[in-house]
Amino acid sequence: MTVSFEAFIQTAWADHGDHPQDVANRLANTMPVPQSPAQTLALARLICHVYGEHLARWRQGIDLLNTLPATDTVAADAIRLNCAIFSYASGQSTILATLSAAEQAHVLANTSSIFAAQGAIEGAIEQFSQALTIAEPLPTTVHRALAIAGNALACTLEEIRPRHAAETNAMILAAQSALKYWQLTGTWLEVERAHYRLCRSSLQAEHADAALSSAQNCLDVCLQNNAPAFELFFAHAILAIAQSKRGNSEAFTRNHQAACTFFEQLPANEQPWCDAELKELGELNDKYICLSLSVSAGAHAT
Repeated sequence: MTVSFEAFIQTAWADHGDHPQDVANRLANTMPVPQSPAQTLALARLICHVYGEHLARWRQGIDLLNTLPATDTVAADAIRLNCAIFSYASGQSTILATLSAAEQAHVLANTSSIFAAQGAIEGAIEQFSQALTIAEPLPTTVHRALAIAGNALACTLEEIRPRHAAETNAMILAAQSALKYWQLTGTWLEVERAHYRLCRSSLQAEHADAALSSAQNCLDVCLQNNAPAFELFFAHAILAIAQSKRGNSEAFTRNHQAACTFFEQLPANEQPWCDAELKELGELNDKYICLSLSVSAGAHAT
């Protein structure tokens, strides 16, 4: 049975996280021939992600990219730039000299995402920092690459324990940059999630006031755009968590309850995505209950 181009792409993206080698094999052996520049771009993005971020197979990625048809300038540029990303990530730094300033920023941002995915933290920070030094104005495609790279780097740095001061500073810069560039090129949903990310990074940095501000912004964007229950759950959950760091038990309880209300509205297939937040909220709620009991016991003892 012949698989449509759309089905091939959708299945590959769905499978690549758990089975990147299987998806790489499909791309190498059964990749459909693109019938338009848009399809060429879709395959180039997939190849770059799988062969780059997941497998670090630079030469194989370049060879596969060069099998794509460069039917127009857009397709040719996409192939060339993705090959440049692989070349630069493999250590061929001189490739940057052949690129325009905007193309350099694009390559640096994507290389940062690749290094972050592979746990090469120092390289990821260095590439992202270099990308941010490229002078504006930059095209929308570069803004998007910077937003994605900033989010990826912030997420990676949040997981590091222990984290030294330079990594903490880079985490905040990455999250702030992700928000900045999503505001320039993204939808309200991407902006809202960028506020969430900045709150998480601020909490990790122990910047309680900044975290609370970001959490409130996250919820405000949701309310302004009639967000679905899934987004409202996370917005209220992160606001509750941020309020707990400020010691505001009443605001914590109010937003915790709101998050639970929206969780109950979610279909079964969306609920597992909320497990980590529900666990964190439950632990914080238990802490407040224990504290309340302790205070009550102390009052009775006197």
